Order: sequence, then structure tokens, then C-alpha cells
Amino acid sequence: NYSVGIEVANQSGSTGVLDSGSEVSYSGMGVAFEYEYHPKEKKWAAGLKAGMATGDDKTTTDEYEGFVFDRNYDVAMILFNHAVGQLNVLHTEVNGTQFGGGTLSPLQDPDVEAISNVTYLAPYMRYKWSDRWTLHGVLATGTIDQSELANGSETDNDLGYELDLSLSFTPNERVTWHNTVGWFMPGKAFEGGSNDFSTGTVFGIMSRAAISF
Repeated sequence: NYSVGIEVANQSGSTGVLDSGSEVSYSGMGVAFEYEYHPKEKKWAAGLKAGMATGDDKTTTDEYEGFVFDRNYDVAMILFNHAVGQLNVLHTEVNGTQFGGGTLSPLQDPDVEAISNVTYLAPYMRYKWSDRWTLHGVLATGTIDQSELANGSETDNDLGYELDLSLSFTPNERVTWHNTVGWFMPGKAFEGGSNDFSTGTVFGIMSRAAISF
């Protein structure tokens, strides 16, 4: 009637790179937890994705304390998946997200964000409407670990909330068509503290299909 999963990863060691004569080292940790309750003979299921990843302390240059999840691990459609905002509050530049002059370039790298520098929580529900149609809803939120930004300013730790609603169509066991609408309401972390950037709701639509042979 239920499933539980947990994964803990730790990285430590030396990079072999020198910074002002000191060798740069690694020290980061990530935890991912999943739980789902799916009672037999029922059309609904409920679950939770939660976890944390340490963030890099921008005040130290001889140690990288951050931990970055694999980009393919998704908790929400927009948050931790697509680059949003003008500052790198998740500290994921090592993952390929490009920054210059304190601003982000999401037009060149729209799908490179990942889970890092955050404690996240994402409860969800799923309802199998019929043999072919399934509804899925997710509410995701999180707080950042290290509030120091690359430009030296401090920001708030509230990432805000995201609500995703999905509808899946499975005409047979080989074909699945998945459609998602997402609303992300940014928290004060994206205002950048003294930078005082304005924030607004992010809206996204995604449609994808999978065919197995």
C-alpha cells in the first residue's frame, strides 16, 4: 500500500586546484526522501518528495561546500528545473547555468537548473480518473541554505511556492501524453536583498509524449 525511498550522498576531498596557494576542497551533502501511499483497489494516491542540499558559502574561496542534484531529478516543473530570476540564489553555476554581471541568461540556458543550496518540500496527489486519464497535482516550496550571493549581497531564504496541475492520457500501454500547467509564486529570495529586484508570478505550460516500442 505504500513505498518509501531515501538516498544520502556526501562529497569530500580535494579538487587539485589552488586558490591563493591553498588547495580547494569539496565538502557537501545531499538527501532525497520519497514517500507514496497508494492503497490497493483505490483510484487515488498521495505522496511527498522532500530533501536538502548544502549550498556553497560564497565567503570562502578554498572550499566548495555545495551539493548539486542531478538535473534529471525533478520536484516541480519550474522550480529547481528552469532558471528564473536575475540572481543565482541556488548557487548552481557549476552545473552550467551562466551568469554575467550579476544577471542570469535563461534564454541561452533555459533548462539547466538543479536542486542545490536548498531544503525543499513537495507533497502531491494523483487520481486515476479512468483507465486512460490521470490527474496529478504538486505543491512545492523551499528555503535556501546559504543566503550570500555571488555579488556579495545577502538575500532572504524564502523561495516561494509552486503549484503544478497535470493531466495524462494513456490510450494504450505503449503511448503516454502528459500535459502540465505550472504557477510559480517567487519568494523574497528572488528580490536579492539590497538589490531590490521586483518579482512576479511565473506561468508555464509543458506538453510531452512518450512512445515505447
